[in-house]
Amino acid sequence: MAARLATLGLGFRWCVKGGRRLQVRRGEPPGVVDMVSRLMEEEREFVIATVVSVRGSAAARVGSKGVILPDGTVKGWLGGWCSENALLTVALSALKEGRPKLVKLVMSGETLKQVSEDVIEVGTPCGGEVLVYLEPAYPKPHIPIFGHNEVTKTLSRLAQLLGFKVTVVDAAARPEDYPGARVLPSLDEAGVRLDRHTYPVLATMGRTDVDVEILLRILGKPVARVFLVASVNRAEEVLRRLARKGVPPEHLEKIESPAGIDLGASTPEELALSVLAGVVAARRGGSGRPMREVKGDPVAKVVRELRKKPRLPPLSHNRLPTAKTHDLHHAELGKPLQGKPNLPLLAPLIDKPNPITNPSPPQGCYDGCKNAATPPSLCN
Repeated sequence: MAARLATLGLGFRWCVKGGRRLQVRRGEPPGVVDMVSRLMEEEREFVIATVVSVRGSAAARVGSKGVILPDGTVKGWLGGWCSENALLTVALSALKEGRPKLVKLVMSGETLKQVSEDVIEVGTPCGGEVLVYLEPAYPKPHIPIFGHNEVTKTLSRLAQLLGFKVTVVDAAARPEDYPGARVLPSLDEAGVRLDRHTYPVLATMGRTDVDVEILLRILGKPVARVFLVASVNRAEEVLRRLARKGVPPEHLEKIESPAGIDLGASTPEELALSVLAGVVAARRGGSGRPMREVKGDPVAKVVRELRKKPRLPPLSHNRLPTAKTHDLHHAELGKPLQGKPNLPLLAPLIDKPNPITNPSPPQGCYDGCKNAATPPSLCN
């Protein structure tokens, strides 16, 4: 067997994680770009490893790239067996967590040891340091929609706008009703992807027997969540039928029903939006609560601050402030004027009406209402 593997250019190595040996498989090193393109077409997940820095003695070179698969296969060149062994555990962790990592490989020590989250002692006497960027890559998130009605039509359009791959499964569905989506008459057709990046939605609208049949076929797959559009009573009936057929509780827990976020939806379009919001919340780890409850409510904060401040009496809207009202206003603020040093400057404005709000006052108001012909009601 070993000779056969050598002939094929493949080798096997092992690394230890928590007392368990992980198999590292060396694959033939085709072009990384071609390899990534093929993996994406096959809708597989993987990690792209890129050497971004090298210090001292190390076999890796800046710009070296490799691909690490979930089964431990390493394709490409990352500096040889030592570096690949060290990176495998961290790469699989990045793939599971869904976030990139920057890892420093220190070529020292006697054994392979993870010093911290981003520093690993490789266990070689080389003495160099290699900085590797690990970037997880995933297939497009997938929503298989079961059913054919106005809700499923809207759900297909909205899901594609959010970047989901959509497959509609129903014998009555037609491709012209679901532009951009793949339409299949049943699950018997090959090519329906059911993995951890898949979020099936059952919207058969009352076809309980069909829902039970579909759920029996997909609950055993590694799908993330399953969304059943149904009332509480009908969802209970579906779940009890599945339990009677031997579906274990851990599989039933994958089902979310009634599906969606409470939006007060009353139309098919609003119901589709509610269901898709639930899918996004499940995928991103959202709570489904209003953002003001999660992040804070700035409106309530500012309103509380304003209500704590004392209110000043408003100035007249149709007359400019006089010396008397000017003094009173400052007194209320705790800053009374000492005397009237600015009266000569204010004299042209004192006791004069506002020319904007009252552009044509009666003659006599400009002399301080001393003209007896002017009614007091107009001059205050």
